[in-house]
Amino acid sequence: MNFDSEQLEAAKAVSEALDSLNIQHAFIGAFASRLMGHDRTCNRVDVGIDISTYTAVEVSKRLNKHGDLKRARGQLLYLPEDWEEESQVPIEITPLWPLVDSRTPRVIEVRGVTVLHPAIHVLMDVNLCVQYIGSTSPLSIYRLHQGLSDTEFQLQWLKQHNEKIDFSGYQSDRDTVKDLVDHWRTKNRRDLVDLLDSVLQPEDSERIMQV
Repeated sequence: MNFDSEQLEAAKAVSEALDSLNIQHAFIGAFASRLMGHDRTCNRVDVGIDISTYTAVEVSKRLNKHGDLKRARGQLLYLPEDWEEESQVPIEITPLWPLVDSRTPRVIEVRGVTVLHPAIHVLMDVNLCVQYIGSTSPLSIYRLHQGLSDTEFQLQWLKQHNEKIDFSGYQSDRDTVKDLVDHWRTKNRRDLVDLLDSVLQPEDSERIMQV
């Protein structure tokens, strides 16, 4: 069994467990991007949840011993009995609904699991990128590189599917997106600026693209 199939199996188990608790959720992060076809490394499954009933920590604890899910040293893991320990899949549970404005956010189904729609997910990626711009820390530089790669992938997906970024569906400041545009301009990445502009609504483009 390869790692991709192990992660997908883990995601389906997590989704089933969260459904049993009536917790709304969607898969996010590197796992979601890779699931959609992005060629990047991914060492865990990230899932965003509604925390109106339980906190992320409480949900993690409730999922302990649910089927093949278990907690070890504070980390939720997926590890069926017939798997080798090194094949275990870490599960990261993230509060999502405080950031997602709608109670029924836009999602898509990919390979049998629910993924946050790229029109919203791209704003999560942009927010993460902007946090690391200007940092000289090797870890921050690495995370910025990964975040920029994910952002470009999400933008390409939106363009290919004739979709626009959905600022109404996520609590994101348009000025944050402008910060990323300014970063790309300093790096002479006009191609990425144009790509972003192609998936903005006219009123958003007017504000974000101004020099």
